[in-house]
Amino acid sequence: MTSSMPVSEEMLQNAFALAEEKLRSDDWNTAIAKTITDDAPGRNIQWERSADELIESAFIEFFPECSVYRNKQRFKQIDVCMICDGRVAVAIECKGMVSNSHTKDSFGDSLNVHGIWTKLHRDKRSSNSIEEDIEKLPAKLATLKAGPHFQIFVPIIYELYRKGGRNEWLRESKPYVTLPKYKRLRKTLERDLRNWFQANYPDEFTLFHGTRPIELRNAGQLWQEQGQTHYPAFKSLKAYVSFFAFGRFVE
Repeated sequence: MTSSMPVSEEMLQNAFALAEEKLRSDDWNTAIAKTITDDAPGRNIQWERSADELIESAFIEFFPECSVYRNKQRFKQIDVCMICDGRVAVAIECKGMVSNSHTKDSFGDSLNVHGIWTKLHRDKRSSNSIEEDIEKLPAKLATLKAGPHFQIFVPIIYELYRKGGRNEWLRESKPYVTLPKYKRLRKTLERDLRNWFQANYPDEFTLFHGTRPIELRNAGQLWQEQGQTHYPAFKSLKAYVSFFAFGRFVE
C-alpha cells in the first residue's frame, strides 16, 4: 500500500465494526426490520438498500474528512463510494440475500441454499450476483480514474423463520422462508464464505469484518402490521441479519 493512501485496512475494519454497532442499536435495527417486513405480492423488498444506508452512515461518521456517496449516477451505480483527497479511496458493493430454501436444496453447507447460492454465483435468470459485482467493478472505477483504492464486497444474509404457511412454502412462492435446520448451518457461515472467496479468487480477498446473526427484534410485530395481511397463513416471523466485508487493495 502506498504511504499516501488515506485509508488503512485497520480503519476499514473499525468502520465496519461501527456499522455492526449501529445495526444493533434500536433505531437502525428497527429501520431494517421495517424494510424487510413490508412484503406484498409484486413488491420487491430492498434487501440491499437498507444495509447500504447503514454502511454509508458508519463511513460518514468514521471518515469525516472524506466524502461518502451512495449509489449516485456519477459513481456508476457503485453502492457506496468514498472519495478522499479528490480520489476514490473505497468502493463498496453490497449484496443482500435471503437464506430461503427450495425443497431440492441439499443443505451441504450454509451457502448451499437457493437464496444464497444464486446471489453468489452468476445465474442465467439474473445479473445480480457477487461474482458479477467483482467482475464489473474495475470497469466502473476505470471511468472514474481511480488511483490506489480498496474494493470491498459485502454479502448480507437475512434469515426469516416463520410459523405457519406450510402449503405456501411448498409451492416455493413468497414470502421467503428459512427452514429451522439452517440455524445449525449458520454456525459455519463465516468459514464457508472465506472458503468461497478463496476458492474463486485465491489470495485476493481479506475478511475485514464479519458478524454473528443479529436479531431484528421488532420483526414479528412489524410483520403482523405490514406483511401478514398479504400472507395470512404465516402467523409469525423471527428475523436475523449478518454481514461480511471482504476486501482487496488495488494499486
